[in-house]
Amino acid sequence: MERSAAFLQRVLGGRTIVKLDPQSRLAIPKHLREWAKITPSHSVVIIGQGQKLEIWEKDIWDEYNTQFTSDNMFGATEAVGLSEVISG
Repeated sequence: MERSAAFLQRVLGGRTIVKLDPQSRLAIPKHLREWAKITPSHSVVIIGQGQKLEIWEKDIWDEYNTQFTSDNMFGATEAVGLSEVISG
């Protein structure tokens, strides 16, 4: 398998399409709640990314965000071609 196909498989392979119920609620499938370590007693964070949402257990999200600094975030913008837009 080529690298780009393997990457997309890992990134997009776990996605699940869900619909709102009649009360406009979003039911997160059990396997995704278990994978994300979300239980009824946890707070969650909802992150928008274009046409998709990521739902994180709040403590895990907070820990994940500690690794990002201004320097490595600028490096990430370069990787996706946004550094020219940001730096003007």
